[in-house]
Amino acid sequence: MQLNKIGFFAAKMQAHQAAQRRGMAKSVEYRANKAQESEKTEEKDSTSSTSSSSSKQAKAYEILEQAASKVQEYAAKLKELGAKKTEEIDEKKFKEEAYDYIDKLVTSYNELYKQLQDMGDETNKLHCEQMSRICEEHVDKLSALGVTKKEDGTLVVDKDKAQNLTVELIQSGTAFMQEISDKCSGIEAGAAASIKLWNSLYGTLLYDDAAKSNSYYGENGGLYSALG
Repeated sequence: MQLNKIGFFAAKMQAHQAAQRRGMAKSVEYRANKAQESEKTEEKDSTSSTSSSSSKQAKAYEILEQAASKVQEYAAKLKELGAKKTEEIDEKKFKEEAYDYIDKLVTSYNELYKQLQDMGDETNKLHCEQMSRICEEHVDKLSALGVTKKEDGTLVVDKDKAQNLTVELIQSGTAFMQEISDKCSGIEAGAAASIKLWNSLYGTLLYDDAAKSNSYYGENGGLYSALG
């Protein structure tokens, strides 16, 4: 009888210990699962953060590319307008178009200049310096077109002057238009290639076939010549 009691208590103890082991195993498994879930959440948050940052960077380059393209577009339209023969001109329409192109050129220039400043880094600062220098070298011609460079580096239009331009005045500003257009062409190409680079690295695709050159510049100027 005594042996039966001992056997009963031994079996009960073994069952209790087995239950404890199962409980501990479940606890360990639960903690392991929670740790995995936490790691996945952190990884997801990190990926999301990187993706968001990359998307913003690509978007910034897109703004650069588009603004640089617009500067070239309106500089070309002004040059074309200044190449017209006097007998071909409808004076009222001519003045309206001249003012419109000047105004849009200045707006695009300012957008580009401010974006370069906002993005920072040495390459973009150098772009700003070069754009400012071009304006300073042609300050008299710009003034004749009704454009003035402000202390912050941006341009402003004198509406009265810009609404009364002539073929001769526009022709006098041709050198400025060509130089600023060439400078913006380099900025556009670099920005476009940078967009493609960011897209290939992080999948932050904004539009297809963005790159228009084989050069690119990153935050430190990278492989792209800032003098482009």
